[in-house]
Amino acid sequence: MYAAEDNSQKLAAILDLCDQYQSLNRDSAYDYALLALNLSNQKNNVRSKARAELALANAYYLWGWVDSAAAVCDDALKKYRAADANTRDVYFKLLRQKGMCYGGVQKFPEALDILYRLLREAEQYKDSITIASSCNTIGSLNINMSKAGEALPWVIRALNYDTKDENFIAIKAAIFTNAANIYSTTGNNDSAIYYISKALPLCNEAQNLNTLATALRIRSNIFVHAHQYSEAENDLRQMQEIRHKLNGISTSNIIDDNLQIANFYANTGQLSKAIAFCKQHIKNGDVYTTGDTVSYNNHESNKIEFYQLLATLYKEAGMHHEYETTLEEIIAAKDSFYAANSARIIAEVQTKYETEQKEKTILQQRYDLTKKNFIIYGSLVLLLLSAIIFYLVFRDYRHKQKIKMQLAMEKEKSSKQVAVKKAEEKERKRIAADLHDKLGVQANAILYNAELLKNETENSGLLVNDLHDTAKQMLLNLRETLWAMKTNDIEAAELWLRIISFSKQMGRHYTQIHFATQGTAPAQMQLSSSRALNIVMMVQEAVQNAVKHSNAGEIIIISNTTNDTWQLLVKDNGTGFHFDEAYAKKESHGLKNMQERAVTSELNLKIASDNGTVVALLISK
Repeated sequence: MYAAEDNSQKLAAILDLCDQYQSLNRDSAYDYALLALNLSNQKNNVRSKARAELALANAYYLWGWVDSAAAVCDDALKKYRAADANTRDVYFKLLRQKGMCYGGVQKFPEALDILYRLLREAEQYKDSITIASSCNTIGSLNINMSKAGEALPWVIRALNYDTKDENFIAIKAAIFTNAANIYSTTGNNDSAIYYISKALPLCNEAQNLNTLATALRIRSNIFVHAHQYSEAENDLRQMQEIRHKLNGISTSNIIDDNLQIANFYANTGQLSKAIAFCKQHIKNGDVYTTGDTVSYNNHESNKIEFYQLLATLYKEAGMHHEYETTLEEIIAAKDSFYAANSARIIAEVQTKYETEQKEKTILQQRYDLTKKNFIIYGSLVLLLLSAIIFYLVFRDYRHKQKIKMQLAMEKEKSSKQVAVKKAEEKERKRIAADLHDKLGVQANAILYNAELLKNETENSGLLVNDLHDTAKQMLLNLRETLWAMKTNDIEAAELWLRIISFSKQMGRHYTQIHFATQGTAPAQMQLSSSRALNIVMMVQEAVQNAVKHSNAGEIIIISNTTNDTWQLLVKDNGTGFHFDEAYAKKESHGLKNMQERAVTSELNLKIASDNGTVVALLISK
């Protein structure tokens, strides 16, 4: 670095150093990240700027400031894409770091959603290094969720992508370390010893000090279980020496390190020392304290682990009052953390990933057949459209008959005629809105891809797949409509999942636009089926308008909950529009349909357009 002849050489050396952040003192990592950002801004080089932003995110993560690290990742991820080969590897690392930030504070559903997305994109570009590291990280999250049985297949899968070159050494060291941790957790000491003995030489070869310290901690735990306390203490001392060199790196391992130290004290007859050590790490303090990562320990999810160990220690020491008090604290901590980490949400995220993987495999196997039989799929789409139209016409006819029967009981003939006319007009408008909102989204995508297919480009296969996906989505929408009509009440969480699914579908059709969803649905909010359908169709209309008219590069759907109110936002960074002019167009029905649906379902609809457009939908219980 200091021998560099110019700033370009100096920047290259600093970025290479920052790539080794897991073996850097966190002060050094932060200082050099800022220096790299300054130099990269001067050079105005896209790849160097991306690497410098990654270095800053990594440095924040080392300090335990996961919110800041995630914010840097979010800002950078808006600028880079997997499709750009120049910054693809940096984009993958930024995405993985964002997932690790969420996992570090036990926001497991968010972390898994990011990592599954990373895995899908890495598989698309056949990036073995990223696939292996992603699988191993998913395995680590399952270990942290106490799901050793689910973690092991992910870790073993990661080994299948071994490239047999030096770039894979550090990843293999982490994989073997995780495998040893899993077997140690499940009480299989023989397998744990086997994998840790393979991990430690690779840690030394890769010169990754963070992984080396973690491996020493795990081997110390294995020795404790085997009652080899002298060997266990030796490994703990080496681990602490490494952590001291790195000034506490990494925060993701601080908790496990301290828990292992407390366990060592407990297993060697030093109960009072173990209790004091646990109590020391359940505290509040200045987030900038450098003695230990107080900001990270302050997180409720991490305190729970210390509380649980402390309760066990109190029980062993016969301190019954303290034991009962600690149990109460555990219950309170778990209650406050439960909503964000329910098993149901995690299962839904995992199921979504597995379903997408199965669909991807099936589509890949049937690609050639799908291309040859495109006419058949086109016929199926037309048949599906006819079936939907027939259903809507039949529903319209049945509804009219019902209205007429009800009005037949009215006394005044003139009043009945007025009521029938109004009801029929309202129903006609609603069915027109259904056709515009529900079928327009998929039909527009089909027409768009069919037009591209006429050119017989080399990407025709992908377009055929998109047409296939859209036809399937239209069938799914029909099933959803029929389902909703048969259901009295719908949970807000289920409705939010359908909106997320729609966003993913749009992302596959319009790859030039980045689609994203943020937030969660309110708990214990139920909506009528008609109100739920109107909400979904209004969100779809807002997204479709942004796709067709805004020239946006990014569309985000956000869910916010305040007391008894649920707010849905559709934001884009497009050119915006003049509301009065757009509303006055005779050929435009989207805005009118949205307002009519809002009035019908008693929803508060607001639209603001300046630099981009924000469509806000306020839903009260």
